[in-house]
Amino acid sequence: MKIVTLFLLILFFRNDAQSQALTVISNIVSEPFCRTTNYQNGYGLLNCVVTGGSGNHYIDWTNPEGLVVSHFSNLSIPKPGLYVLEVFDTISGAYFIDSMMVDSINPEAVLNIVSNGLTDLGNDAYEGNNSVNVTLENHSTGSFQVGNPLSDTIFYWNLDTSITNGFIYTFDMNPIMITYEVGVYDVTLIAKNYNDCTDTAHAKISIYSTAGNLATFDEVKFQVIANYQGKYINVVQASNNNANIQVFNMQGQLMATHALNNTETFIPFNHPQGVYIYQVTQDSKVVYKEKFLF
Repeated sequence: MKIVTLFLLILFFRNDAQSQALTVISNIVSEPFCRTTNYQNGYGLLNCVVTGGSGNHYIDWTNPEGLVVSHFSNLSIPKPGLYVLEVFDTISGAYFIDSMMVDSINPEAVLNIVSNGLTDLGNDAYEGNNSVNVTLENHSTGSFQVGNPLSDTIFYWNLDTSITNGFIYTFDMNPIMITYEVGVYDVTLIAKNYNDCTDTAHAKISIYSTAGNLATFDEVKFQVIANYQGKYINVVQASNNNANIQVFNMQGQLMATHALNNTETFIPFNHPQGVYIYQVTQDSKVVYKEKFLF
C-alpha cells in the first residue's frame, strides 16, 4: 500500500502598495473673494494629494454647513468657513482627517494723508493753517486686478469739496493731489470689489485761519467767549450778514448750530469741557474756522 502524503502550502502574497503608509497633503490653494450673493464669481480652491496605502481611496469634503459636497481631490469653495477633509483607504482601512479654516479676501480701504502743512493728531485726524496742499494715497488691499474695471475693485472718493461735488471714482490706486482751504473736511475712501463687498476709510482734515479769535470777514466781526456761566457759548459780533455758527468736537461731530444775531448770541452748550472747533458760514460758504477751549 502506497501512502501519499499531501502538504497544503498556503502562500501569503504581500501587496507592497498596501504596506505603504497612507499620506495625505491638504492645501488651501486660494481663498474665496468676499461675495454678497451665491451666484457671484470669486470662488476659492482647496486641494488634497493622496499617496501610499492600497491605492483605493475614498475622499469626502464637508462644507461649513456639515454637508458632504465632493469626493474629488479639488474642491471649489464659494465662501469662507471650516471645511473638513476625510480620506479612507477602502482596503487597508487607513483613515485621515483634516480641518481647514478658510478666510475670505475682503476689500480693505487704506487711506494715507501726506502733507508738509498738516499735523497728524492721531485717530485719522489732521490739522493745518490757511491753504494746505494734500496728497491722498490709496494703499487699499483685497484686490487682484487693479485697473481692470470689468472684474476688480473700484475706489470711490469723497473729497468733501466743491470739485466734482467732492465725489470721484477710479479703477487705479494713483494718488490724488488737492488743496484744502480753511474749513473742516471729512475725506472718505470706499473700496468695493466686483461682488459689491465694501470697506471704508475716513480722515478728518481741519484747516484753520491764523487770524486768531478776533476775525474779520465780509464786515462781520465776532469774538467767542466760551463757557459763559458754564452753559453757553457767547458770540459777540458787529453784524451778521446771513452768518451762522457751527460747533464741532475734535472728532468732527456737529455739537451745536445757531444763527448769529447783530450784536450778541448765546448758544446753549451742555457738553463736557475740552477743545472744540467753531466755524462761521456766510451764504452757505465757510468763511472762518478756529479752535477754542470750552
